[in-house]
Amino acid sequence: MIIELSKDDVETATRCGEARQSHNESRISDQKVCDQDSLEININGAKAELAVVKATGYEWNCFSEEFWKTPKDKRPADVGPIEVRTNNRRYSVNLLLFQKDGSDMRPHLLVIPYSATKYLLAGWRFGFECRNDEFLKEEWKRPCYAVPDGNVYLLLSLENWCISHGYNKWQITTQRNTT
Repeated sequence: MIIELSKDDVETATRCGEARQSHNESRISDQKVCDQDSLEININGAKAELAVVKATGYEWNCFSEEFWKTPKDKRPADVGPIEVRTNNRRYSVNLLLFQKDGSDMRPHLLVIPYSATKYLLAGWRFGFECRNDEFLKEEWKRPCYAVPDGNVYLLLSLENWCISHGYNKWQITTQRNTT
């Protein structure tokens, strides 16, 4: 499913990405370096999340001050019950990145940027399914699991999982708009 963001959507996501960058700069750790590249990553991540909001109609936690004050393991997911992941086209294959301290029981959705305004909701896996030695990238600057897009589940199964767990049917149903 490809979702197109409007000019207003892009402006909203940019503000969200800039707010994340500012938050990250206020708490720089040895694992993250806040630079222009990380600003782009934060903005692109916010755009991907907003694409998921447009598809699902679920709540987005981008601007919540409480979100940042909450310990990472207690925070709500990015959009409704879904953790959204995009990789900014840095690799030769699209990868669903799962951090070592990620939530095992939440669905993680790979969103691939097509352009500055178009995003492909590509597929998903639960966090615990990403924890596979085959996908582990210990040698990376920030070690994580990197699941190739050919190893993710179809979008329809995520919509069905959301519905079965008390979330509304998606605004743009996967049954009408498949890729």
